[in-house]
Amino acid sequence: MSENETQPENETEFDEEQPTAPPSIVWIGLAGGIGLAVIALVLFLVVIRPGEGFTQLDAAAPSLYHPDGLTVYLAPGTEEIRAKLTTVPRESFLNGEAGREWETALAALPPQVTPLSPIYVVETRGEGALGADMAIPNGADPMALLDLYRWDDGSGEWVFLPSQQNAARQVITFQVDSFPANVIAAHTVLSSLTAGVVVSQGGPDLGSSYGLALLEGVSIDAAGQITGTPAPSSSETALPLVENRAGGFTAYADPGQQAAMIEGLVALAANYDGLALDFDNGEGYTDFVAALAETLHEQDKRLDVMVRGPSLAGYNLAALGEGADMLWYAPGDNPADYLPTGSVRDALGELVSQVDRAQVGLVVDALNVDVAEGAATPITRQDALALFGQVEPIPGYFDPAIPLTPGSDLPVRLTGRVESMGFDLPLGMNYLTYHDDGGTLHHVYFASAQSLQRKLAWARFYSLGAVAVSGIAHPDAVAGVEEGVSAFLNQQQLNSPPALALVWRVIGEAGAVAEEEGDLSLLQFLWEVVANPGSYEIVAAVDEEGESELGRLAVEVAEVTPVAEVPEEEPTPTATPEPGEEEEPTPTPEPTDVPVPNAIAAGLFELGGQTHTLEHPDLMHYAGMTWVKFQHKWGPGDDPSGSVGGRIQQAHSLGFKVLLSIPGGEHPDSIDYNAYVSYLGGVAALGPDAIEVWNEMNLDREWPAGQIDGTAYVTNMLAPAYQAIKAANPGVMVISGAPAPTGAFGGCATNGCDDWFYIAQMADAGAGSYMDCVGAHYNEGIIPPSQTSGDPRAFGDFYSRYFYGMLNLYYGTFGKPVCFTELGYASPEGYPDLPSTFSWAADTSVAEHAEWLAQAAVLASQSGQVRLMIIFSVDITQYGSDPQGAYAMIRPGGGCPACDALAAVQP
Repeated sequence: MSENETQPENETEFDEEQPTAPPSIVWIGLAGGIGLAVIALVLFLVVIRPGEGFTQLDAAAPSLYHPDGLTVYLAPGTEEIRAKLTTVPRESFLNGEAGREWETALAALPPQVTPLSPIYVVETRGEGALGADMAIPNGADPMALLDLYRWDDGSGEWVFLPSQQNAARQVITFQVDSFPANVIAAHTVLSSLTAGVVVSQGGPDLGSSYGLALLEGVSIDAAGQITGTPAPSSSETALPLVENRAGGFTAYADPGQQAAMIEGLVALAANYDGLALDFDNGEGYTDFVAALAETLHEQDKRLDVMVRGPSLAGYNLAALGEGADMLWYAPGDNPADYLPTGSVRDALGELVSQVDRAQVGLVVDALNVDVAEGAATPITRQDALALFGQVEPIPGYFDPAIPLTPGSDLPVRLTGRVESMGFDLPLGMNYLTYHDDGGTLHHVYFASAQSLQRKLAWARFYSLGAVAVSGIAHPDAVAGVEEGVSAFLNQQQLNSPPALALVWRVIGEAGAVAEEEGDLSLLQFLWEVVANPGSYEIVAAVDEEGESELGRLAVEVAEVTPVAEVPEEEPTPTATPEPGEEEEPTPTPEPTDVPVPNAIAAGLFELGGQTHTLEHPDLMHYAGMTWVKFQHKWGPGDDPSGSVGGRIQQAHSLGFKVLLSIPGGEHPDSIDYNAYVSYLGGVAALGPDAIEVWNEMNLDREWPAGQIDGTAYVTNMLAPAYQAIKAANPGVMVISGAPAPTGAFGGCATNGCDDWFYIAQMADAGAGSYMDCVGAHYNEGIIPPSQTSGDPRAFGDFYSRYFYGMLNLYYGTFGKPVCFTELGYASPEGYPDLPSTFSWAADTSVAEHAEWLAQAAVLASQSGQVRLMIIFSVDITQYGSDPQGAYAMIRPGGGCPACDALAAVQP
């Protein structure tokens, strides 16, 4: 029978207790008597009349199924019972066509409840309870809003029925122990939500702005003594929040102590609207809550109860919900728990399955937190910023007794523990990382209005009855964070907070004479000393919607007597080798060296390494690396989250910034520019710190042959990619794709372009407007990076042989900071012979490899022109026609001389 027909109930027909029709008919025919026929017919109708068929459930037949989607079975403790299942079609019920007996139930249906299933009617004969599995009805999405209700004919109300969703079996499981049970599945969307505030002692009274205030300040000791005074509040509804955790009172099950505790709590509530309990769970706690609730309700007071996560295992949620007026879920302070994959989603799903969501509230925190090994601890902004340390000069560059010379450089640094700093896009929070004395990695997250709004969003996802915010009425409240509550309540979208920035200023008598602002690369700062003599202070601060000073250093600048300048000789341009020209032995020229300081200097410079696996984070940190580079070869149809999301999360969790180099597959025939640009926008939204737009696009192994052109790269790819990346996440650094350093093409040919020619095309096409940093590769050196001449190969005067040759070409072409996205030296030591195409590196030892990498880092930091240097590579072992293992810092056998060399030059 369809739901559109008017019969009020659908029955499942059962064979038990029902004689079959044919014997009755035969008996009537044989008897031939009218009276006996009438009697037999009446008896027959009594036996099989709809509504009278019950089925015996026992160990032999423990379950009963209704084709409308309900199975009932014996609950634990019930050995046998007789059961009958019928249904009332949903449309018949909602249209008032289910019969007079359902008119009251229809009129009592709350407006926030939308039925999705028929009404399942479960009747029994005998004592006991039944478990049930209801098929998830059509239209049940979103499942987060799916509830079960039971019509209570005695009270005339629809009552919430605890249940569990089983997505694998596509059923909703529940239990009934009172019959008849009239059960319906429905969506619940509450039309209003109560907003509350947790008021801390010494914090501002924000109660007048919220309908509910939970007042901190009262606690219970192990002896059961109530101590403290609730924080003051002007809220319309004020509840002392009584804390009993971490070694407090546990004798809930002791009748005498329970009675004494209830008496004291009721006395505390006398001048308030009730109480809120923040108690640890324990034996007898549920009964204690029920007894306290009964006493308070007799005095027209309410009782709220807080349960804490991330797991709610151990709580009898349904029973607590029966006693408490509001059940508050406090997930804790770890921001990661609020992500879609975090614990908050599952815990709230469990809670609303057991307690009417109108009785469920979410308590979120709005303070800065320090997270280590999954444990989160609130931290003040002052203590967080103290991790940056004080301002001090780098040793060897400054003597406070000797004034500085005008025109000299003074490198200074912050002395603290901070190792990385960035913005976590999914959380909406700035963060920094550091290691404590025991080597444990910490993440310090800075609260923001956006992060608070995102935490509160779970209350709307589950249509909860209330939210409360802790930390906004607190002595350490973060300025402006309460705007997240307003945005949540008004369903307005907030922008990300400004990124954390380090600010350096040099201040003299006339004001600031130098200023620089940037990211964590400014843990070190290089001041090019002004010419004017006098007293100055070098000041460091952190800026995030307002500056906080970190420290300052006083210096003196001396007067000097000018000296005559000696004119420099004009350099002689070097020739470009012709394509295909053979290298002939040439006399080894005398090398020209640049002095190499003994330590990495301050300035806009950071160090990182390329890896596939990030298996050696400790060695990378030891070597001074704060960045990691991953290369992902994009293809149409790639999903950003699935392809690179895990790598970003892994690197950030280990304290590294992330550079993603994203080229396409090798030897492409064509490029879908729109799909590629769209993909980069999606990647940027995941929160990497930098994206390199393609790789070595001047060669046909990376770009379609015959289409290699710097102008086309800028127009079709770099410019739209820059705009897409910045639109998705302005904090991502955009690095132009690094061409392969080569002079083999005499400018440009079908299968490639010289990099000097290609970047000139890029510059003419306006590439400088679509990059934050120009990408460069330096990977064919066989002499120290300090040498500016003296390479023994043919065409040894060609720029790509030299570290400074590459740096001067790229920086001089664009006038933009240079990012070496690959810089390395090949050494075959420990490997088989190099292939002939790499024979030029055959004599480079591992010791030279290590020493030259450290020198390159020092010189790059001193240049003032290099923003980032990525060493190729940390641990890539591939060795064949492309002997990448020869470039690896970690050598065969596991040693890492380069790590030691780099560690030795750290400031």
